[in-house]
Amino acid sequence: MKKTFCRRFVGVASALMMFTASAPTLLPGGGYVYAAGTDSFDLAELDDNGIPVLYISIDEKADGYGTIEQMNESEDHSVECTGTVRLDVPDGYKGDYSSKALEDTDELALDHIRGRGHSTWTGSKKPYKLKLGKSTDLLGMGKNKHWVLLANEGDDTLLKNRITSYIGSELGLAYTPQMLPVDVVMNGDYLGSYYLSEQVRVGKSRVEIDELTQADNSEPDITGGYLLAMGRKNDPEGSDISYRHMITKGGNVFFGESPEFYTNYADDETGTDAQFEYMTDYLQKIEDAVMSDDFKDENGIALSEYLDYGSTAAYWWVNNFLKNYDAYSTTSTYLYKERNGKLFFGPLWDFDQSMTGSKTEGFDRANTLWLNRMRAYDPEYQQTLFETWDKLDSIITDIVKEGGVLDRYAKELYQSEQDNEKRWGIKESYAEMDMEFDYKKAVEELRDWLTERQQWVRDNIDDELTKARFRVTYESDGEAVFVSEQDYMSDISTAVVPPLKEGYVFVEWLPENDTAEDIPAVLNEDITLTAHFIPETEAIMADDIFFSFYDVWFDLSTDGDYFSPNTVVLPADTQERVYEWSSSDTSVADVDYKGNISINKVGDTVINVKLRNGVQKQFTLHVYDSQTTPAEQPTELICESDTITLGVGEYGQVVVTPYPHPNRDDYLLYSTDGTDVIELIDYGVFRAVAPGEATVTVTDLDGIKTTCRIIVTEKAADNQSCTPDESTPDDDENIDTKTDDSSQSDVARDDSESSGTDSRSNDDSPKASTAGTSNPKTGTATGLGAAAVIIAAAFAIRKKNR
Repeated sequence: MKKTFCRRFVGVASALMMFTASAPTLLPGGGYVYAAGTDSFDLAELDDNGIPVLYISIDEKADGYGTIEQMNESEDHSVECTGTVRLDVPDGYKGDYSSKALEDTDELALDHIRGRGHSTWTGSKKPYKLKLGKSTDLLGMGKNKHWVLLANEGDDTLLKNRITSYIGSELGLAYTPQMLPVDVVMNGDYLGSYYLSEQVRVGKSRVEIDELTQADNSEPDITGGYLLAMGRKNDPEGSDISYRHMITKGGNVFFGESPEFYTNYADDETGTDAQFEYMTDYLQKIEDAVMSDDFKDENGIALSEYLDYGSTAAYWWVNNFLKNYDAYSTTSTYLYKERNGKLFFGPLWDFDQSMTGSKTEGFDRANTLWLNRMRAYDPEYQQTLFETWDKLDSIITDIVKEGGVLDRYAKELYQSEQDNEKRWGIKESYAEMDMEFDYKKAVEELRDWLTERQQWVRDNIDDELTKARFRVTYESDGEAVFVSEQDYMSDISTAVVPPLKEGYVFVEWLPENDTAEDIPAVLNEDITLTAHFIPETEAIMADDIFFSFYDVWFDLSTDGDYFSPNTVVLPADTQERVYEWSSSDTSVADVDYKGNISINKVGDTVINVKLRNGVQKQFTLHVYDSQTTPAEQPTELICESDTITLGVGEYGQVVVTPYPHPNRDDYLLYSTDGTDVIELIDYGVFRAVAPGEATVTVTDLDGIKTTCRIIVTEKAADNQSCTPDESTPDDDENIDTKTDDSSQSDVARDDSESSGTDSRSNDDSPKASTAGTSNPKTGTATGLGAAAVIIAAAFAIRKKNR
């Protein structure tokens, strides 16, 4: 897809420039000395390293392209360079994919080169993506225009991605990217040891599935092919387009790599609505079959007819055996669907930070998606897992044995690694501990890790492989009130609604005769939790509750189907955790005992919460679909009241609503010129601390402002707050007044003093608690003189990994 916004110059200063602190100085005879050390280096010596050398020549004066410096400063990889590349290949070199000796590659035109990667891009040694002017077979890996240079900066051995590629190929995982080590030189600067690798994309010698066109909107053409990735993809910076995400009812999120899907942009290479809906429905059918008792969908079609068990089992084993901590949680998790075929897992990608940590932990890297339930309850999939391990066991033996794959790769890479170490030094972790780095020792440590991990699996596979779920029993006064089955190694839920007990207040679920610290960090055995109560006369009860907004717009297309409102409960140290939640129209959205809201359809509903003392608050939830009702950018902020009068010690709230509706303005900035008169807490909530006047200024991220005048008197005033008028269920017949246990809410106390946004200077004053899900973007700005500033997120949308 051609994106005109991709080729632009970025003038933002970056602390990540590669060619400042480490730029080499040319010596007589072609040697280089690096600012970080005293070693000189001659580029001619690269010919003796035994691996190919990739020479990149960048034309920094080409019209429409950037310079090397601008490319390396571009955080979103939008700056591209152009020029030429060539490969110098050692005599007799065959690589892994050719039976004949390979020859040098003549100078090739570059369509472009740009940065790539997320966390790896923040390092000094940059990874790159290359597009050649024409399809070319590089090092026997097949003809294609698209290639990547993997920096492997997170891997001391520089071997992990290549070992993973070997394992995937040996297990028969189709389209596993091929890769070979190369030394890279850019405009005379030695950049270090890289892998020249195939890029994960649809195309010849890549993921060879049918490419959909915009005419393929009915069966059988619409059935494939699709290349998907898990997670959410960030919209291109500086662009007005937004990616569409396929979200299952279970909260699993996918997006299209090929074709790509957008909410508000299309050209002749993007996917259609029909294709998006087809693939979303296909994923949902898989999930429905996984969650059924017999692993069949509602039409009796078996899960194995939708999902390829062989690739799923192999992909699971590689990620779990190698302990890939990015598995199923980043956009490096790929799946593809062939035309008239099943959904397959793969290709494998991004394993430079795997093969580390405990070698004797269980299979804990697949707690998302559907794979735990499959290995716990699906006999056909269980059998496939056991059969796949037999293959993997043999492959690992071939890797770790003396003279095996590991030794061959390490020997081939040794001299290149030494030069790479000269260029970039050792990892900061070694330097901080004043440790020397020994490459050969690092390779032996990797061999030991693989060997011990292999032996642990051999010893424990029968007991551990299908041990995917455990029982958690919740008891009160010796009787079980709830029993749940939860995933192995998952977090233990303490959010189960407690029973009512006359004259007592529920505090928390605890192991019998133990404390909260005794609850295991993750679930690895059956456990019983007991309800802990304290007498109501001894409890600190909640006095008031506030919402961040009282008119909330939720986009059914992009926000998922679930969220929790941000609330402030006073006082912060309340021990009352159970509130009564209700929805006036459960067909639009329902609310559980914790205040978690499940979205069902477009429409309006009123969400109400009631405290034990009778105080209640509510907000109106408007569920809309941006595909039919596009969101607008706010043009004004309207304050519920221009002036609020309070007595010293009382709490109030500046309530502001962005207009017009619907809009996507989820963040507001609160500041005050009167920090000696009021103290801001969160979401516009404040406490009156001394007589006087103050102004609260509210600003959105586009700079739109409004103000509210606060008058604080010595005594309490009649008008205590600026929150919307309250109504009780008796006054409003539209409010659903659930009184059964399912309407209760366990609202957790925030022990971090209002999520770190409290600007109080009086340590003895009451504290506010932020209940529900805290927003990571909420924080306090410091160093602003007299102004106390709070960024408030309207609602933390929780995408059930969601």
